[in-house]
Amino acid sequence: MPVSDERLAQQALRGEPDAFDALVRRYYPRVLSLCRKLLNRREVAHDAAQEAVLRAYRKLHLYDPSRRFSAWLMTLTARVCVSHGQREGREAEPWEAIGESDGSVRDDADGPVETTEKAEVARRVADAVRSLPDLYKPVCLLRHVEGLSYPEIAEATGLPIGTVKIHLFRAKKHLRAALEDLAG
Repeated sequence: MPVSDERLAQQALRGEPDAFDALVRRYYPRVLSLCRKLLNRREVAHDAAQEAVLRAYRKLHLYDPSRRFSAWLMTLTARVCVSHGQREGREAEPWEAIGESDGSVRDDADGPVETTEKAEVARRVADAVRSLPDLYKPVCLLRHVEGLSYPEIAEATGLPIGTVKIHLFRAKKHLRAALEDLAG
């Protein structure tokens, strides 16, 4: 049975280096994925992901074990991305599809037509998310990709919960309009 995140965090705080390494191995792919989605630039995303992990190590003493470690780490990562985004500007690279890093959709039971259709839907969803105004994109990704709660998103972005809810509502409205032809 795998060791819980909270236990690994406590072990890391006691000075057990393998414990923090285990947390990094467990969550680095998610950290990097969130950085790529928020920053849209591969090299900046890698720098931000490394900074987020380093910051998590330095601030591990601030982690509250009553909260999910993943939520704490994604909140910290989002803050690092906001900081990097402000420093680096928003020059976008082609965006990767949400979920699969190479944009492909894998399902062994599907034939070529179904696989192609799923890939097209994934591309359209990624394009729709990419087209979100910068104001709405982080809250949308933190909620629907990372699964953070409203209070966690508010903490990550520094926005009041009411503003988070409004941004999510408007992001959903934007996505619904961009993808309305897929619903039918």
